[in-house]
Amino acid sequence: MSAPYTIRQFQSTDWREYKAIRLEALQAEPAAFASSYAEQVLFADEHWQNRLGDANCAYFGLYYGDDLIGISGIMCDVHHEHEAELIASYITKEHRGKNLAHLFYQARIEWAKNKGIKRLIISHRDSNITSRQANQRAGFQYTHRVSRLWHDDNWEDNLYYELEL
Repeated sequence: MSAPYTIRQFQSTDWREYKAIRLEALQAEPAAFASSYAEQVLFADEHWQNRLGDANCAYFGLYYGDDLIGISGIMCDVHHEHEAELIASYITKEHRGKNLAHLFYQARIEWAKNKGIKRLIISHRDSNITSRQANQRAGFQYTHRVSRLWHDDNWEDNLYYELEL
């Protein structure tokens, strides 16, 4: 990995940039997400602004120089005060395979520790081998699986992992 890659947390004023890459992610990799492009393209601008302004969530942008090439997020669990879920990771195809996902893990784990989070949860579609490898490299341990219907109308297990902080 070279020096031009940086990561930073989005602020509410970054909503246009965040919205653009989130919609790109949903179009480019529809099978990887629990949400669909058709749903989220209809969201009002206020939704995107509120999402980035929510103190119980954080979204991070991965940059190559000045170009936004990836996103990822973390969301506190409203039912379990000291838990959070890692969500919505995406890196553009031309920058994959460079071990950049660890930057997302570092940023989200640091954010969680600063919030007093004690356990992180992450999940992925069973066929998403890249996600499995990345979360296991970050120290996550498998806990269980749940079968679900995805937006591409296929039933497949969603695998869950956790990391104690």
